[in-house]
Amino acid sequence: GGPSGGAGEDTGLDKKLVRREGTGGLTPAPAADSSLCSGQIDFLAAIAQAGERVGFASLDLSTGEFRATEFQGEDAGKRIQEEIQQLHPKEVLYASSAPLFEDSGVARAPSPAKMSMKSGYAETPLDDWIFAPDHSIPLLENHFGVLSLEGFGLSGKPAAAAAAGAILYYVRSTQRGTLSHVDRIGFYERQTCLVLDAVTVRNLELIEPLFAGADAGITLFRSIDATVTPMGKRLLRSWLLRPSIDITEINARLDAVEAQVKETIAREELRRALDGILDLERLLSRVTLETANPPDALATAASLARLPALRTAWARVDSAALASHRPAAPCSPSPT
Repeated sequence: GGPSGGAGEDTGLDKKLVRREGTGGLTPAPAADSSLCSGQIDFLAAIAQAGERVGFASLDLSTGEFRATEFQGEDAGKRIQEEIQQLHPKEVLYASSAPLFEDSGVARAPSPAKMSMKSGYAETPLDDWIFAPDHSIPLLENHFGVLSLEGFGLSGKPAAAAAAGAILYYVRSTQRGTLSHVDRIGFYERQTCLVLDAVTVRNLELIEPLFAGADAGITLFRSIDATVTPMGKRLLRSWLLRPSIDITEINARLDAVEAQVKETIAREELRRALDGILDLERLLSRVTLETANPPDALATAASLARLPALRTAWARVDSAALASHRPAAPCSPSPT
């Protein structure tokens, strides 16, 4: 079918809204949850094919982090699997007539939405037309209010745009509220960062211990994590999983570290100002999604109230070194 005959499809998605709404689904967790302090990430992902290209997109609805990439060639399926293994999405969307995965590439017979104990994510097939570039690209352009996706790096990337458009369509169909907090999307390429496959990440114990039941404190992430905000935890995790190989970016990070090492007092004042700021990305997303409750409002107010002190503390650090540091978009989101 096509968009013109989508009444049936919309009904199916609406039914998912009713069924998923009570269990949380993609809806951010309530303020009482530890997610406002933990920096955890819950991604929705999508896979799309356009000719010889395979696109992959992911969205953390609770923060608005939205990005996409695409691959082509014999190892495209392997690359997509590596992306999924690194992100650990909660759900993966794909075209119902297209295969998902098999060892030989992008290849397994489509199956109804299910939770795989091995993969740990739900697999959700959608109608093919949802992934068509002539449907997805205008959908993205309208959402972001642009005439072209060139400014987001998606021009000439039909598979990546198709995957991203499918996510946007699906979320709009299954969530209440607006998506105005999803105000940008970034195209990233793996050439700008060191590619770490799932086996390497596991063996190096970057994020999780090698053996089940082992102390999580032995991981590299836990050993060096001295961040005081959930946003910082997410950024650090992203940097560990996708180390930059851009010399300019690496030097910028080193300059920022050097500036703060030299100014111990100013650094500690900055850390104290940041301490107590809850997950503003998630809180503001809840407001946008119309799922915020009174505790969310109080948490947002308390976090925003710390901004004057943060501004004062920031001014005492060598802001030139920090201001010049911007993480490379292809490997990681911008810091907050």
